[in-house]
Amino acid sequence: MKITIIEGTPAELEALPQFKTLITGAQAPIVKPGAPEDISPDASSSEEDDSPVSAELVKRALLRIPIPENQKAVIGVLFHTRDWISVRDLAGKAGVEEKSLGGIIGGLGLRLSGTRGWPRKYHSRPSRLLIDKEKHDGVIHYRAKDVFRQGVELAHIFNKNGR
Repeated sequence: MKITIIEGTPAELEALPQFKTLITGAQAPIVKPGAPEDISPDASSSEEDDSPVSAELVKRALLRIPIPENQKAVIGVLFHTRDWISVRDLAGKAGVEEKSLGGIIGGLGLRLSGTRGWPRKYHSRPSRLLIDKEKHDGVIHYRAKDVFRQGVELAHIFNKNGR
């Protein structure tokens, strides 16, 4: 048996496509009526022309509810690392277990997709808009996109010492 701990508000948990299946065994995902419409990027939102989200939307997502410490630690490492970072290095620098990273990043995704204005098209994998993920020599690596860094800067989550 495998137990996965997912952090988030009740609304964020219900927004998980797997929520209804996990809790009740049903086959259909929960669909909330009146979900926010897709937003189009504005010209000043990011240097990444192809990003459908703005740094301001990222800031709102980060500030709308308190950030769990483990999520804040992972955000901080990604924010301060300018290049690809392996799962092992990311976990080590963030002070979390390597096997927890998927859940922590998934929790970040819940935060994003639960934010008013987040594009519906990206509700199933919201963190992909902000964090690149690739395998290098068989090892998973992550890298924060510019719009994510800009949103973190706007949110003033970290002081000058990085905490």
